[in-house]
Amino acid sequence: MRGAALCSGLAAAIGGILLAAGAASPQAIDWLAETADVEFIRESGSARLDAMGGLRLAIPDEGAELNLSDYGSNLSGVLWDSDGRRWETWGRSSTRVDDFHDAQGRRNRVRREIFEVGGEITWRGAGNRLLGLDYVLNQFDTTQERGDDSKIRGPLWGGFVGQRIGRFVLSGAFRVQSDNQDLVSDNVFAIRHEGGGQRYSGSLAYRGEAFDVGLDAERQVNAIDGISRDEARFHTDRLLWRRPVAVYTGSAVWRISESVRGGAKLRAVRVDGRQEVTVSWSDRMPQNPSRENYRDRGGTFDEEVRGLEAASRWEMRPFETLTIGAEGEIGRVETSIYEGYNYKGSRREQDTRTRSFRAGAGAGYEMFEGRLRIGIEGHLQREDLEERFVEGIEETASRTADLRVGLEWFATDRIAIRGGYMRTSWDADLDAPRTLGFGNTGTFGLGFVPAGGLVQLDAAVRYHDFQPDYEGSPRFERSVFGVSFGARFLL
Repeated sequence: MRGAALCSGLAAAIGGILLAAGAASPQAIDWLAETADVEFIRESGSARLDAMGGLRLAIPDEGAELNLSDYGSNLSGVLWDSDGRRWETWGRSSTRVDDFHDAQGRRNRVRREIFEVGGEITWRGAGNRLLGLDYVLNQFDTTQERGDDSKIRGPLWGGFVGQRIGRFVLSGAFRVQSDNQDLVSDNVFAIRHEGGGQRYSGSLAYRGEAFDVGLDAERQVNAIDGISRDEARFHTDRLLWRRPVAVYTGSAVWRISESVRGGAKLRAVRVDGRQEVTVSWSDRMPQNPSRENYRDRGGTFDEEVRGLEAASRWEMRPFETLTIGAEGEIGRVETSIYEGYNYKGSRREQDTRTRSFRAGAGAGYEMFEGRLRIGIEGHLQREDLEERFVEGIEETASRTADLRVGLEWFATDRIAIRGGYMRTSWDADLDAPRTLGFGNTGTFGLGFVPAGGLVQLDAAVRYHDFQPDYEGSPRFERSVFGVSFGARFLL
């Protein structure tokens, strides 16, 4: 039997779940994007820092503070972030073009476009009560020279509440997500996906004299439906992939002094999924070996994924104009797939272990009474993949390193001009030849802060180009163009 592959590359997908600021809900749109190495942020982030070469540690920013809400992704910590009412809206758009070359030099160009726009309204009542609504719309399009063209979109929306009780804050949230895919393919067995699910989360935070501690638990109820059906209705194949996900996060922030602050977090992810397929072929189906109507149902696979991540970040300001930041992160993901009904649309038998390590450090400096800010950062990431087969174990190690510089100059009291550059080195397999490449990224942006400070508007553009660094014809090339914006209103 046939079908388009529904499940592959889960290590990359779960890596996105673990390493993102908030755990991504693995619906159809998330699965398709993350297996293509594309990540939806679904948070306001900072267009300001995007314009400054992607700096994250060296420049103080309201959207990336070292506190429970921004760093620890703790919902209850939002109550301590600020007071009053606030409305934020943001958006990102990115177009990525990948050129893949086979051994004969033939090219397959894949164009991927992502778009997301969201908003959040938050009300904090005298530091005692928290109410909020949020909404995000995501879209992911794929166009290939040789392959299927796909467009999938869907919203994520919900609300949250919180209440302070002494030194504690207790909060909860409920969100709903859905998505639907349009697919253009000359393969009658290609599968069109759609997904739906809900997120239930609870959060607890405690504020001490010199530290904050937070705990979060989230339960995601997910289902991805797949269907392939030819126009003549000779066959209909339906797949149902249920993926309940549990995410547990603990975080802490220490206020050691006015100039030194540190944070740590621990996150665990558990996925227990199962997929079933129902096959229905008419007696006129060319691939039907018999002359009778055929119908069958069975389990295609069971999956178990266990992930654990530990991270720490520190920030120091030896004097008012200098900021020094550093962070580190280690993670491990174990994936086990137990193959059942032998259907091409299901996942194959799999037993993998993925270990990741990431570290970064940087410094930022202010001059001319804060009118000019400059920053520099370095980041290193390594991933070790271990694949276990009956014949033995295969190991692959990859490494990414980058150097980032950025600046912000207030040309007037209200208008900021920003720019940055990032140099990246990526080696897909440290033990194999012809896998090294270098990337260059340039960024530019503007900011506007009217008198009174009740409104802040930011915008950024980014261009990235990746080229291989070895002799002979290239295996892989990439270019990315992206824009982002953010707006914050204090009501």
